[in-house]
This record gives sequence, structure tokens and C-alpha cells, in this order.
Amino acid sequence: MPLHPAATVSLRVPSIALGTRDLVDLGQTPDHRLEVPRVATTVGHYTGGVSPGGRGPAIYSSHVVYRGVDGAFAHLAEVAAGDQVLVQRADEVTVVYRVDRVDQVDKDAFPTQAVYGPTAGPQLRLITCGGTFDTDAHSYEDNVVVYGTALEAYRS
Repeated sequence: MPLHPAATVSLRVPSIALGTRDLVDLGQTPDHRLEVPRVATTVGHYTGGVSPGGRGPAIYSSHVVYRGVDGAFAHLAEVAAGDQVLVQRADEVTVVYRVDRVDQVDKDAFPTQAVYGPTAGPQLRLITCGGTFDTDAHSYEDNVVVYGTALEAYRS
């Protein structure tokens, strides 16, 4: 089955030496949480959001560490405002985003509206775990969220 023209085929974050073509679609779990990739090094695109370059937030998620393997977003917390994220679609259009800010938030106070809510233009959200690992819950206590704004789009 051919890819939808706006499907993501690669994601690059040069400042943390991340470049991947290992992407999957993500939906929601039965309790309305974002699914996570089943493999540490895979990045997932939330299909309930927009395609890269569309009006609203294009949302991607991956692991910091999963089953003892460093995840694709292992260094996401090191991204800084002003860094670029490049997302290439199946139609060979690359959307370049500028990172506006990086937040670390308690999972119990996740900014759902800021991450998933409508925006005036093309935006980007990268989400992973962060903070302290709770060994009892087998989970990190926080999330790291990267917020970005589209600067340009060009055909490769």
C-alpha cells in the first residue's frame, strides 16, 4: 500500500544527531493516552494530529529508554530554543521547524491543551519521558515536550 503524500518518512534533529526513517503511526490507548512505539528506536507520529506542515500541531513521540535500549528521543531534553527539526514527507516535501521552547512537566500536570490544541499555523510537538525514573511504577515521573513553529517547507 503506498504512503499518503503527507505521511512522514524521516525526522531529523541535527543538534542531537538524531536522524531516523524508522517511523510508525500512533493512535490512542483505551484510556485516551498517546500510544508509544513498541521499539525503543522508533519514532511515532500521532495520527489524531495534523500532517507535518498542516495547520495545527504535528505530534511525534518516542522513548528515552525502553527495555534497556536507548530510545530515539534519548537526548531530546538537550534540544534548545532555536534548534531546527526537519520532517520529510512522502511527497518529498521537507518541513523545517524552529524549536520555540522545551518544557519538562510532571505527568500528572501534562499540558494537554498546549500540546494537542489548535494553533494558528503549522506547529510541532516532540514528546518523551523525563525526570526521575520511578522504579515502583516502572515509569518516568515527567514528560519532556519540545514545541516548534514551521519556518519553511521545500521540495527535496
